[in-house]
Amino acid sequence: MIWFTSDLHFGHAAVIDFCERPFQDLKDMEDILVARINNHVKPEDTLVVVGDAFFTNSTERKRILDRINGIKVLVQGNHDKGKAQISGFDLTVQTMDLLVGGKRVSVSHYPFKPERFKLNMPWWKALLCDVESLVKFYHKRLKDEGQYLIHGHTHSRKRFEQRLLHVGCDAWNYYPVPITAIESYIAKRENKGEKPNDSKRIQD
Repeated sequence: MIWFTSDLHFGHAAVIDFCERPFQDLKDMEDILVARINNHVKPEDTLVVVGDAFFTNSTERKRILDRINGIKVLVQGNHDKGKAQISGFDLTVQTMDLLVGGKRVSVSHYPFKPERFKLNMPWWKALLCDVESLVKFYHKRLKDEGQYLIHGHTHSRKRFEQRLLHVGCDAWNYYPVPITAIESYIAKRENKGEKPNDSKRIQD
């Protein structure tokens, strides 16, 4: 089984207040995140962390990774810089592409590049503006080519919307997302425009 999660921010005390996470401190956040991952991810499973995993030194990172089940893949995010933040994973990539339910699904920490004329501004301004200077990490975002996209980064509580599949832990009650949930969403969405139910939570 393949599982996805994102924006765990181990070792980042400020994220508890910033994202209104229900944890007392860093240790409490670590223990609960690890427990909720391991409650679903088995040692033989694959866990894909879609960016922003650690704000720790290498010793702390290894200690936490050793507590987490599964083959661990990191899709690098904006905070996963240098060997200090990415070593210890079984595989580290910038992006990846999967085939899920017969559909192309890209995996990137960031949502799609915004289309120039869909920005919240008059058309003439969109025509003249430098989009790269307006949108953070524009150069790292994938182009929307009609595929689905598994992403993190936003810390939003929104989950699946159109072809955007947000797996950030803040949206999923700090549980990982199984690939079967993504496959089910895609199948329902592709079935003659039927509106999928994306409100189901992963439970203990």
